[in-house]
Amino acid sequence: MKKKKKIYSIILLLSLLSITYLANSESDTSSGVEVSELVTSEQIKISSDQDFIDLGFSGTGSESDPYLIENLDITGDSYSDNIEIKNTTKFFVIQNCYLISGHHAISISDVALGT
Repeated sequence: MKKKKKIYSIILLLSLLSITYLANSESDTSSGVEVSELVTSEQIKISSDQDFIDLGFSGTGSESDPYLIENLDITGDSYSDNIEIKNTTKFFVIQNCYLISGHHAISISDVALGT
Protein backbone atom coordinates (compact mmCIF):
# COMPACT_ATOMS: atom_id res chain seq x y z
CA MET A 1 0.00 0.00 0.00
CA LYS A 2 2.85 2.39 0.85
CA LYS A 3 4.53 1.59 -2.44
CA LYS A 4 1.41 2.52 -4.44
CA LYS A 5 1.06 5.76 -2.52
CA LYS A 6 4.69 6.62 -3.24
CA ILE A 7 4.27 5.89 -6.97
CA TYR A 8 1.11 8.04 -7.15
CA SER A 9 2.93 10.87 -5.38
CA ILE A 10 5.80 10.73 -7.86
CA ILE A 11 3.42 10.70 -10.84
CA LEU A 12 1.51 13.67 -9.41
CA LEU A 13 4.74 15.60 -8.82
CA LEU A 14 5.99 14.94 -12.37
CA SER A 15 2.63 16.00 -13.80
CA LEU A 16 2.69 19.28 -11.90
CA LEU A 17 6.26 19.99 -13.01
CA SER A 18 5.34 19.29 -16.63
CA ILE A 19 2.33 21.61 -16.50
CA THR A 20 4.44 24.39 -14.96
CA TYR A 21 7.13 23.99 -17.61
CA LEU A 22 4.59 24.11 -20.46
CA ALA A 23 2.86 27.17 -19.01
CA ASN A 24 6.16 29.05 -18.71
CA SER A 25 7.33 28.18 -22.20
CA GLU A 26 4.03 29.31 -23.72
CA SER A 27 4.06 32.64 -21.89
CA ASP A 28 7.31 33.68 -23.57
CA THR A 29 5.78 33.36 -27.05
CA SER A 30 2.21 34.49 -26.40
CA SER A 31 2.80 37.77 -28.27
CA GLY A 32 3.98 35.91 -31.35
CA VAL A 33 7.54 37.16 -30.89
CA GLU A 34 10.20 34.75 -29.71
CA VAL A 35 12.35 36.10 -26.89
CA SER A 36 15.41 35.09 -28.93
CA GLU A 37 14.26 37.45 -31.74
CA LEU A 38 14.38 40.51 -29.48
CA VAL A 39 17.28 42.97 -29.51
CA THR A 40 18.96 43.52 -26.15
CA SER A 41 18.85 47.21 -25.28
CA GLU A 42 19.91 49.58 -22.54
CA GLN A 43 17.21 51.50 -20.71
CA ILE A 44 15.55 54.16 -22.88
CA LYS A 45 15.18 57.77 -21.71
CA ILE A 46 13.26 60.15 -23.99
CA SER A 47 12.78 63.70 -22.72
CA SER A 48 12.13 65.58 -25.97
CA ASP A 49 10.80 64.98 -29.47
CA GLN A 50 14.36 65.07 -30.83
CA ASP A 51 15.34 62.04 -28.70
CA PHE A 52 13.18 59.75 -30.87
CA ILE A 53 15.31 60.73 -33.87
CA ASP A 54 18.62 60.70 -31.97
CA LEU A 55 17.92 57.17 -30.69
CA GLY A 56 17.06 55.96 -34.20
CA PHE A 57 13.44 54.87 -33.80
CA SER A 58 11.58 54.39 -37.08
CA GLY A 59 8.59 56.55 -37.94
CA THR A 60 8.00 60.27 -38.21
CA GLY A 61 6.03 60.82 -35.03
CA SER A 62 2.78 61.61 -36.85
CA GLU A 63 -0.51 59.94 -35.97
CA SER A 64 -0.37 57.84 -39.15
CA ASP A 65 3.36 57.02 -38.77
CA PRO A 66 4.24 56.96 -35.05
CA TYR A 67 7.73 56.31 -33.74
CA LEU A 68 8.07 52.58 -33.03
CA ILE A 69 9.75 51.28 -29.91
CA GLU A 70 9.55 47.57 -30.56
CA ASN A 71 11.15 44.13 -30.31
CA LEU A 72 13.46 45.09 -27.44
CA ASP A 73 14.65 43.07 -24.45
CA ILE A 74 15.43 45.48 -21.61
CA THR A 75 16.50 44.34 -18.17
CA GLY A 76 16.66 47.29 -15.83
CA ASP A 77 17.84 47.88 -12.31
CA SER A 78 15.87 48.51 -9.13
CA TYR A 79 16.08 52.28 -9.36
CA SER A 80 15.24 53.26 -12.94
CA ASP A 81 12.44 52.83 -15.46
CA ASN A 82 13.15 50.59 -18.46
CA ILE A 83 11.42 53.02 -20.83
CA GLU A 84 10.86 56.61 -19.71
CA ILE A 85 9.12 59.06 -22.04
CA LYS A 86 8.35 62.65 -21.03
CA ASN A 87 7.96 66.15 -22.46
CA THR A 88 7.05 65.00 -25.98
CA THR A 89 4.38 65.95 -28.51
CA LYS A 90 4.97 63.14 -31.04
CA PHE A 91 2.99 59.93 -31.49
CA PHE A 92 4.72 56.69 -30.49
CA VAL A 93 3.93 53.00 -30.04
CA ILE A 94 5.62 50.57 -27.64
CA GLN A 95 5.07 46.96 -28.73
CA ASN A 96 6.57 43.47 -28.54
CA CYS A 97 9.05 44.37 -25.80
CA TYR A 98 10.23 42.12 -22.97
CA LEU A 99 10.81 44.31 -19.92
CA ILE A 100 12.17 43.28 -16.53
CA SER A 101 12.50 45.97 -13.89
CA GLY A 102 12.62 46.32 -10.14
CA HIS A 103 11.02 49.73 -10.61
CA HIS A 104 8.52 50.75 -13.33
CA ALA A 105 8.89 49.02 -16.67
CA ILE A 106 7.37 52.00 -18.53
CA SER A 107 6.94 55.57 -17.32
CA ILE A 108 5.09 58.15 -19.44
CA SER A 109 4.57 61.73 -18.24
CA ASP A 110 3.98 65.20 -19.65
CA VAL A 111 3.20 64.02 -23.18
CA ALA A 112 0.70 65.64 -25.52
CA LEU A 113 -2.86 64.31 -25.50
CA GLY A 114 -3.28 61.45 -27.95
CA THR A 115 0.38 60.52 -28.21
